[in-house]
This record gives sequence, C-alpha cells and structure tokens, in this order.
Amino acid sequence: MHAPRLHALAIVAAALTFLTLTFGGFVTSLEAGMVFLDWPTSDGTFNPPGWLRDPDKFSEHGHRLIGATLGLVTIALAILLQRRDERRFVRVLGWVALGAVCLQGLVGGLRVTEDSGKLALLHGCTGQALFCVMVALAYFTSRDSREAPEPGPDTRGLAVAAGSALAAAYLQVVLGAQLRHVGGPVQPHILGAACVVGAVLWLVSIALLRHAGRRRIVRPALLLALLLFLQIGLGLAANGALLEHGRDAVVLPSLHQEVGALLLATTLLVCLRAARRIQPALQAEAAR
Repeated sequence: MHAPRLHALAIVAAALTFLTLTFGGFVTSLEAGMVFLDWPTSDGTFNPPGWLRDPDKFSEHGHRLIGATLGLVTIALAILLQRRDERRFVRVLGWVALGAVCLQGLVGGLRVTEDSGKLALLHGCTGQALFCVMVALAYFTSRDSREAPEPGPDTRGLAVAAGSALAAAYLQVVLGAQLRHVGGPVQPHILGAACVVGAVLWLVSIALLRHAGRRRIVRPALLLALLLFLQIGLGLAANGALLEHGRDAVVLPSLHQEVGALLLATTLLVCLRAARRIQPALQAEAAR
C-alpha cells in the first residue's frame, strides 16, 4: 500500500543529500576543505564564531550541519521503512542508505583529520552514489512503484539504454571528481562527456520514439535532454572560468557538479521506471 508520508520523508532525504552535495561542491571550489582542522567539531565547537560571515567557514560548516541533519532523517526513514513497508528489498535498501550516510560522514571526517586529497576524491564519488540510493528510495516509496504499469511496448531496450547511460554518467562523475580533487589532464573528462552525450541521446530517442504514450517515461527523458544540454554549456563555461579565475571559477564548476548530480539521478529514475515495466510486457507477450 502506498504511504504518502513515507514517500515525502524519502524525498526530504534525497533533497538533503543533494543540498549536502551542493555545499560540498562549493567547499571544493573555494578550497575550504581544511578551513577547520578538527572533526566532528569545528574549531572545537559545534557553533564556531563567525561562520555565517566567512564564505569558507559557511560552506564547510554548513556542509557538516546538513550532513548531520541528513543522518537524523535517514535514521527515521530506515526505521519507518522497517515498520511500514512489506517489501524486503526496500527495507534492506533503507538500512543500506543509513550505513552509506554514516560511511560518508566518516570518510569526510578522515579527509579533514588526515588532510588527504585521495579521501576527498573518494568522498565526492561516494556522495553521488549516496544520492542515487536516496533517489531509488524515493522512487520505491512512490505510487508508480506500487501501481500496475500502463500498457505499452516492451521496455527491455529502454532499460538497457538507461543502464548504459547511468554507467557512463557515474564514470563521468568519477572523472570530474578526480579532476577537481586531484588534478590531471582534462582529456579523459572530455572523452567521458562525449560518451555521456551519446548514451543519453540514445536513451532519449528510444523513450520518445518507442514509448511516446507513457508520460512517466517521456517526462523524465525530456528533463534528461534539458539537463544534458545545460550541463554541456556549464562545462564549457566552467572551463573558461577556471582559466580566468575570479568568482565564476567558484560558481560555475559547482553548478556543473550539481547539474551532473541531477542528470545522474534522472537517468536512474528512467532506468527504474523502465525496469518496472519489463515484467508486465513479458507477461503480455507470453499471453499472446
């Protein structure tokens, strides 16, 4: 049975995860990851003086506060899923989300105490994976995951395309995180971007040509196309801003990271909705 309040809590958890990623992106762009040398406190307190006025302290301490809030919300979500959702895999996914939040906080703390660029890279990559877990929970608690899918053609091809685009998008996230946290040549990131463009356009074309009558497939596919072109523009603008430095060198790379997270999450949503509609299509084919 669909539980709207449980679904709303899962959406809040996903939104908090995205907000945590947003603050983390600005921490990276500002190079403020070591503005506080201790963890879990900030300069020995949970309310460091002047953190609201200093951009570096605001981004880092805000990142920590939102992460702590996310932890509390995820605890509540995991407990409620255990009590109210009869599907075992959803209950397990709730505990996986809680474990991932705890691990993410620990990696973030070690990144500070060890002053490690490699841990910063890992923290950035696992943060995006955590966002995907939260988006999956938001979907599995939604009405669409409960109701019988609308009739339509087989979605196996769409699911394969969505899975390929999802893998390409996450690989691009890893390459982007490496570029931001460790440095190195930009060519692998450009090559990864070309792969993402091809995979997403393939996915969108299948959704529009073969599943035009399914709004729950077409709408996120159109959003995915919009995010893709926005991401390309931000990537080009961010590259120019980094060469010139200044305020744009902080804002544009952060926006590029955030839109990338939304693109990754939207691709996952299409993948889940396509996979949800495979079995009914197979049953209908067997009946014919």
